[in-house]
Amino acid sequence: TVSGESCFEHEVEHESGTERRYGHVKLKLVITPDSEQTQFEWKVAPSARPGKTIPSAFAPVIYDAIATQLECYAQSGLRLVDAKAVICGGSFHPMASEALSYKVAATQALNFAINGARLLVV
Repeated sequence: TVSGESCFEHEVEHESGTERRYGHVKLKLVITPDSEQTQFEWKVAPSARPGKTIPSAFAPVIYDAIATQLECYAQSGLRLVDAKAVICGGSFHPMASEALSYKVAATQALNFAINGARLLVV
């Protein structure tokens, strides 16, 4: 159970030869009392300025990364309940953003958020 809200982000920026890969996710864990399953919410506000927000086309990849990571935690004995993962921001690069970078960024943002949250073991 999460006893305090936490908001963290992670940015993946990698260059390999002439290829650049980029993904940036901001994630917040929010308390949701009496919830048996972790929920997801997309609260990324659209922006008129390119690169300022994550396109919603990446939402399924980000949700999948979070769900997979939560399953890993559950298998190790840490099942997160009473919490909602809110994707609250991030950024985008039109030439470099790709699904794998958002997957890594979301996973790391979740890890940082869980480590920063005040967890109660029940």
